[in-house]
Amino acid sequence: MSAIQSIRWRLVLGLLGGSGALLVAGLLSLWLQISRRVVADFDANLLAEGRALTSLVAVNGGDIRLDFADEAMPQFSAATEPAYFEVRRKDGELVQRSDSLGNLTLGPERMPLSPESIDGVVLGNGVRTRRVTLLTSPLQRESDESKEEPEEQEIHLAAATVYVAVAHGTARMDAFLDRLGWGILGFGGSMLVGIWLVILATLRWSLSPLDRLSCEVQRLDADSLGNALVSHGLPAELQPIVHQINALLHRLELAFRKERDFSANVAHELRTPLAELR
Repeated sequence: MSAIQSIRWRLVLGLLGGSGALLVAGLLSLWLQISRRVVADFDANLLAEGRALTSLVAVNGGDIRLDFADEAMPQFSAATEPAYFEVRRKDGELVQRSDSLGNLTLGPERMPLSPESIDGVVLGNGVRTRRVTLLTSPLQRESDESKEEPEEQEIHLAAATVYVAVAHGTARMDAFLDRLGWGILGFGGSMLVGIWLVILATLRWSLSPLDRLSCEVQRLDADSLGNALVSHGLPAELQPIVHQINALLHRLELAFRKERDFSANVAHELRTPLAELR
């Protein structure tokens, strides 16, 4: 009997396939939820840094500057895995960029349409980052030497619209998500092996009455038709079958008995005339 024709293996494959599909779906959903949460927290921190940096952009006349100090935000000058920022006018002209960028470009070449946007970008050196881009109109700061008319200030403010791009490398986050994925994969594999063993043990225990009944049926022959199959301890689903088989065996035994009696009578009747002929 092939494995596919066996009830046992059909149940094993069906239960293992169903359990495995549910387990994979659950673990995949868990990984996606955790990944989204990690990325959302990463983006929230990145957005907070971007807003803090945007608040430091100011305009004095037509001059845009960034009141930035490395001591206040050391992440932009860190030796390993630094953060990056870039400030550009709305026409794409560079205002200032962090030393960590060097000659690389971070901000989009065109002014974004959304006031705040977050996306992934790969720098020219191959570093994968998450980037937040914010539009802002810097504060007008008057110098002590000269004060402008309100109309001139409005013109300078309109011309001083800038967008600030801030980015962080995602190496640590990617490594964490990779470890998480492999951990979930290993856990899922262990769970599948455990489920398979539990299914085999459960089916062996559950199908043992059927195995016993099968052995009893295989031992039946013409001389043991009077030995009824034992129904005690069998599942309720098998007891009607056993009762019906026992009834058929009883009728078959009666038929065999009648046949033997008939044969014996015929032999006796034939023996007397033959004896007289001799």
